Amino acid sequence: LEILVGINSYLHSDFKVYPNPAREVLFIEGVSAKSEVVIRNILGELVKQTSLKASGNGEMSVSDLTPGIYFIYLKNEHFKSDVLKVIIQ
Repeated sequence: LEILVGINSYLHSDFKVYPNPAREVLFIEGVSAKSEVVIRNILGELVKQTSLKASGNGEMSVSDLTPGIYFIYLKNEHFKSDVLKVIIQ
């Protein structure tokens, strides 16, 4: 039984982020076209966001982030992906 409540759906996607832990760049694999990569800190505050134009693979600089634990997910107009934990050194 599935109940619809008007909340954006989350999709278990097969996207991968590496290396983890990272220092300068995160490589993102398995993204769909026109997706946004969102990074939030441990408090849930938005710290970085970028758009990926093409499907496949992408990369994102994280050298400007302070060391710590962050949460990253992909989103577009149709879904939000599962959240992944990323450690920045």
